Amino acid sequence: MNDKQITMISVMPDVHGGIGHHVGYHQSVGNAARACGWRHVALVSTSHGLARLPESWRAVLDTGLLTTGLPQVLARGKAFALLGDMRRFTDTLVQAVQEELRLGAAGECIVFLDDFNGPQLLAIRQAMRRLPKERLHFWFLYRYDPAARGIAGKLYQRAVASLIRLFPNGRFRMLTDSVPLATELKSTFGMPAHVMPIPHTSAQASRTLARDPDEIICWWPGAPRPDKGLDVMQRLAQAPAPVPAGRRIRLALSEAANIASGVGVTVQALPRHLSSGDYDAWLHTADVLLMPYDRQRYRLATSGIFAECVAAGKIPLVTDGTWMAFELDRHDLRELVCDWSDPAGTLATIRRAAEDPELRQKLSRMRESFLEFHSEGAYARELRGLASNP
Repeated sequence: MNDKQITMISVMPDVHGGIGHHVGYHQSVGNAARACGWRHVALVSTSHGLARLPESWRAVLDTGLLTTGLPQVLARGKAFALLGDMRRFTDTLVQAVQEELRLGAAGECIVFLDDFNGPQLLAIRQAMRRLPKERLHFWFLYRYDPAARGIAGKLYQRAVASLIRLFPNGRFRMLTDSVPLATELKSTFGMPAHVMPIPHTSAQASRTLARDPDEIICWWPGAPRPDKGLDVMQRLAQAPAPVPAGRRIRLALSEAANIASGVGVTVQALPRHLSSGDYDAWLHTADVLLMPYDRQRYRLATSGIFAECVAAGKIPLVTDGTWMAFELDRHDLRELVCDWSDPAGTLATIRRAAEDPELRQKLSRMRESFLEFHSEGAYARELRGLASNP
């Protein structure tokens, strides 16, 4: 493909109201594409819920019930309505991609998908069936182990296999951002999965928050979900005070967790939804980021929070058997893999990690190595390589 004649189209059925990393990820993808000399456009729902769309993003997709979880749709007796919404979504996606093909009449178009649910994936597959393929490519970034999602995972596999058949001769590219998952995907789909960087890893702090230097600030970022370790945080907050007493531990987490301070830990409740500026401030103020994530869900799946933590030079504590532990093991940082079943032991690990200068040196070396690959510049290099080697 000729770099100057490529349009990259991010298909984003659900931006999740701006919560999480979805918007930031595709802003970084757009920056990387433009660094290659490509055009970039993001297609989002007409009901996206963002206060302002980034430049080159188009609100054209009619999503309807496609952004509602399938169990909720079925529980409300809306199955037939969902089918109608899938048809309308398909129509609007076809129209939008056709428009991009016309705008880039002399070049190639890459449809890029990285976040989806079952109905969205099926509707996108149907749209791809209807589009001319001569100048169209499909790049699919898979983040989760398909075998871990039961029946839904099997349906995803069938839909992806169908997309692979629709785009032969190198026009379909399987991507992921996890080295272990790449191996699993090759086994599942019979084709190599190219490992991409995690691009939204800016290490620049816009501001930090006032703090007590006698405290160790631990942050549990994100929504307080069970798969993120809600039960671990509940136990940790009630852990007994350490003997001998050392620096106090302050645990910052979402007010939605409804967790009170205990004897050994002071809990600070944060707003349910942090602005990007407040999120960045907490990232650069905290000493330790806690990631007691579910082992099965994150066995192969990456974490944007982990990537941001390493890029910011902060200390991550993670669950054994996860992608995060795999990355720490690669840099001889096994001491940051935590036994969350022992709250008192976890507090001791936090104190040791926060006060160990040798560990900070190892983290600094990991950060330097990590940012060589996980950055917008590295993402642009990978895009160029993929385009030049179909």
